[in-house]
Amino acid sequence: AQIAPAAHLPHAGNTGRHAAGFQAEAPPPPFATTFVHEDGLRVGVTGRDAWSLFYVARHDGNAYRPTLVRYRLFQRDGKATPRLVAWSDLTGDGQEEMVLEVLGTRDRWLALAGNQDGEWQVLLEDACEAPPAAAQDAAPGE
Repeated sequence: AQIAPAAHLPHAGNTGRHAAGFQAEAPPPPFATTFVHEDGLRVGVTGRDAWSLFYVARHDGNAYRPTLVRYRLFQRDGKATPRLVAWSDLTGDGQEEMVLEVLGTRDRWLALAGNQDGEWQVLLEDACEAPPAAAQDAAPGE
């Protein structure tokens, strides 16, 4: 099958009109990616020099620009490797938010990222760690 050149577009049905062929380009979609070194997207212990980089970028009409960047050197910062789960207007306020699954050495948890004061940042993150053993053993009111 051959495609007719744009200058020779066929008639649209029996209307006698020519098909006006142009397509407005949609902006390239944003993207999110997680890079890991000496580890993987999993819960568990890591290598000695392990790190993760979570990178989100949007196209501004000319090039992709960083939207949210999160780097963690596990030996210094502890393991908390994010991965994108959902990206949408989750709260119904007209602004997009991201739900992130964060992977640690023993657990996984969720975080919420969004645009606040013109800058993307993590708005809520709770690793839901158990309280220290001493607090668990104390009776109420002690």
